Amino acid sequence: MLFNDLCYEWLEWKKPFVKSKTYETYYGTFVNQIEPFFKKVRCSSVNEDFLDKYSVSVQTSTLNRFNRRPSKNVASKAFQVIKSIISYGQRHHKLRYFEYKFQYVKDESVREIKPLAMSRPDQEKIISYFFEQTKINDPKKLLVILPVMVSLTSGLRIGEVCGLRWEYLDFTQCSIKIICTAGLLYDHENKTEKLLVTSPKTYKSQRTVFIPEILMNHLKMFKTEHKVEGYIFQRFKDFENGKDFENPMRQDMLRRRFNTLMKHLEITGIHFHTLRHTFATQAIEEGINPKTVSELLGHASVSITLDRYVHPSEEEKRKCMNIYSSLVKNK
Repeated sequence: MLFNDLCYEWLEWKKPFVKSKTYETYYGTFVNQIEPFFKKVRCSSVNEDFLDKYSVSVQTSTLNRFNRRPSKNVASKAFQVIKSIISYGQRHHKLRYFEYKFQYVKDESVREIKPLAMSRPDQEKIISYFFEQTKINDPKKLLVILPVMVSLTSGLRIGEVCGLRWEYLDFTQCSIKIICTAGLLYDHENKTEKLLVTSPKTYKSQRTVFIPEILMNHLKMFKTEHKVEGYIFQRFKDFENGKDFENPMRQDMLRRRFNTLMKHLEITGIHFHTLRHTFATQAIEEGINPKTVSELLGHASVSITLDRYVHPSEEEKRKCMNIYSSLVKNK
């Protein structure tokens, strides 16, 4: 049996157990990172030595369309998929059992480390721009800065922001119910895209978050003045036509608008998801209980919040330095 045939069999077996988005991620990982290397390779040839060669290849080859090495995250996903496929083969086709631990290739190149959370001055730039636009009241610009402010002040994922509907907002309590996420689903088999609105990432992601009263008031004013229904953040052409409010803004569109805004504000090295990291870091620095922050972010456990989303700011690092500075001065 060819290993690629086993992969296709595993994909069909896995399909009923995962979300459509997850399935397409598996399928895309197989097509782009696994299938090209395993052409005409039989399952009996897939052993520890062969996986060593694959491990080096997937991390050093230029497989992606940008002619760059796959990121560590891409390689990690490929390793996870292969381990699942091998485990499936061992259960259903009596493949030789062996345990294998993928190793990451040492990268000694010098790279600029991008910030995982925004600095206070950069946050202040965004907030100042927000107040400027609320005075100008240009709906197109508000459709960019409002979702940015919602994510910055609540830690929502970009898909959760795109999936927000007006009925999820409680103007009195300044709260938002997170019920769904919206994003594009790429069908690798048919090579087509479709908009998918589904439940959030995990069951813990269905939650209630809160935003500042002044931001909620501006959202309410936006709804009243422009008589919009359905999704809060919509495609520009739908908003202008005022005909169809059932098309949320696409994630790729919001990312492009966000990048343009950051360039305008002269904020570099960040992406939309940085807003979520910034919210978590800011909350912890202000003394909010990590369990509370974890629930607001919709994480399955507090450890995810602390390990992945909380990053010490320059101010916090300086506080640590100042402790020793005062000791030195006292000598």
